[in-house]
Amino acid sequence: MDVTRGLLASVCFRPIADISEGCLTDAMGSVARVGALVAMVVCTACFGCTRGQAEQAGSHRFAVPEDYRIPESDRPFFLAPSDDDGFTFILNPTTALAQQVLVGVDTKANICRRAAGTEAYVNSTVCAASPLQWRGRELRRSGDAVFWNYALVGPEQVVLINCSQVSGPAKGLCMASLPFGDLVLTVHIDDTEVGRLAADYDAATALLRKWQR
Repeated sequence: MDVTRGLLASVCFRPIADISEGCLTDAMGSVARVGALVAMVVCTACFGCTRGQAEQAGSHRFAVPEDYRIPESDRPFFLAPSDDDGFTFILNPTTALAQQVLVGVDTKANICRRAAGTEAYVNSTVCAASPLQWRGRELRRSGDAVFWNYALVGPEQVVLINCSQVSGPAKGLCMASLPFGDLVLTVHIDDTEVGRLAADYDAATALLRKWQR
């Protein structure tokens, strides 16, 4: 996980893809100043613990092991406290910090209610009338050096992945919101990992099925 992901993963405790590009611009202004603090917070999490703690998204409850969580007690001041409906976990906590991935979990109802009447990207993906068919689809990149996206090639040209440039190494911070039953998973990766999106999604859904109570 790039040390900036904790900030962008929890703006108003919302998966980033249901936020407009203007909100992303505001959040990016704080990334450079808080990156080091996020790294310290994540590194001090209890990666040796195994006892699960209950997290909830809608009617679903999950016993999330401590090493996959970012504890509330260690949550930086700039991240809004999580409520009882939705959470974020670390997909691969035992890997090197730079390769860790955050996954936001929320209900489709929450995501689509917040996005209704806005230009949020999820209106054409997880909130669309027709189910999103994204696996195995070719992606086309467009945008500029600051904001860019990957859209599904086809008549609809639906944007699947949104990316923003961050300070530091020449790579972007990207996110994609994908359906999982009546839930939405927002997977946060960097631009070099776009080709692994399906594998990360599968790993996240396998963990959630294992943790569900």
